[in-house]
Amino acid sequence: MRERSIWFVIGLLFLALLGSCGDPAPRGASTTPVVQSTLTDKSADDLAKDREALALISAMETRFAALGALPPAERLRAEQGLEPDLIRLAERTAGSKHENKAVYWLANWRVAYAGGRDADQALDRLDKLPSPAFKSAGGNLRVQALLRTGRVAEARRQAPALVEKVPEFQPLLNLVALYERIGTKPPRTACANLSGGVADPARERTEPWLLYVFTDTLDAETAFQVQRYLDDVVALGAQARLVCVATDGNPLNATTRFNTLHGVERADLLWANPNDLTDPDDWHTAWLLPPGLCTVLLGPGPERRIMGVQVAPEDLRALAGKR
Repeated sequence: MRERSIWFVIGLLFLALLGSCGDPAPRGASTTPVVQSTLTDKSADDLAKDREALALISAMETRFAALGALPPAERLRAEQGLEPDLIRLAERTAGSKHENKAVYWLANWRVAYAGGRDADQALDRLDKLPSPAFKSAGGNLRVQALLRTGRVAEARRQAPALVEKVPEFQPLLNLVALYERIGTKPPRTACANLSGGVADPARERTEPWLLYVFTDTLDAETAFQVQRYLDDVVALGAQARLVCVATDGNPLNATTRFNTLHGVERADLLWANPNDLTDPDDWHTAWLLPPGLCTVLLGPGPERRIMGVQVAPEDLRALAGKR
């Protein structure tokens, strides 16, 4: 599945694991609906509400699929404007058995695009709905929202129990650990510099701010995201530099893709060999990085400190007093 937003897609992909809008039937239970011979007006209304909600949910899923086919820049602009429609969807599906999916989408959007703003409201609502699977998914989002809004200690308290319940959420612990490193010195950051620059930018570059962008592969989708960060780094001039760290299995392809970026002279491409399993300074081992694209902002030297995690491209403008 093509990447949409770095975080928005994570939540949507989890829904693929859930399957239907509600929880699956217990093993051995019949999936054939039972219709009572004496149907009350209330139950008829409920069935009608469920049918209408399902149609609305299906329409939004079709819309998501169409967005996934758009070029990255168009898709990003479209997804950034989804909140009003997701709010309406959550309102119109209220009281139906499909409400949980609409509310989850809204909470996921707020974590991905609004830095966790008002995500608690949607997640509290999700917790009250009768769906254990969606409650678990909401728990994952809640930890992310806590991290995004600076409540790291609270995220640490909630994450272990959630991961114990759903082992697939293990990367969440890495993300919490990364946030806990804010204010500390970064791990060793030396790798092969495929752009011909210094081996360890954190110690050898003189720009006050270094934005590290970690990624498993540097494909077309990831290159688009890196370009968004690079545009704002370039706008900061001599105050900032971007360092892209890739563990791509094909360094030639990564270098070729990297060199197509605009403003690449303000960036370094570091490569950590994913096949060298004996390297104790492997990026993912040293940083405990979550999967996918992740950003870490390092502050001025001589002893650089981690100043931010999951920095949005637009947030870099704040360093220059711009928004």
